[in-house]
Amino acid sequence: MFFALWEKFTVRRILCVPYYPDDVKTAIAAKEIYDAPMCTFLMDDQNIFARGIDDVLMKSLLEKSALRLAISPELRDAYQAKYMLPFWYMPPVVPDALIPSQLVLPNGVDSGNPVMIVTFGRTMAEPPPPDRPQLRNQTNLVLKRRLQWTFL
Repeated sequence: MFFALWEKFTVRRILCVPYYPDDVKTAIAAKEIYDAPMCTFLMDDQNIFARGIDDVLMKSLLEKSALRLAISPELRDAYQAKYMLPFWYMPPVVPDALIPSQLVLPNGVDSGNPVMIVTFGRTMAEPPPPDRPQLRNQTNLVLKRRLQWTFL
């Protein structure tokens, strides 16, 4: 039924950002049905340290992909070493205009009291680069406001 909906469309390119096995299965099926070039963009590890996507399924996806991208050099290197296929590093990019220039606390939070921020998933371990002053300003505001940042 799902693919019956696709009959109305011409698929020219496929982008897969795999997180679940079903993401991989759907991308592979679309590739086989439409024979369109496919790009796989790894934004989360679901196969090297995490075991969310089976090796055989991931290998099939990567072999069928004309372009393989990873969100970090470390992720790129790990997948390239495991699957012996070329990967390219493509960092996530956000225009400076979308990054707040000052810290916005949730309603009801007293700025004089410590606030805990919990971050799930991959985080940047290094401070923001000097060519991104808004990110650097945001980091300085976090430090000045006595926020406790916890990474899970």
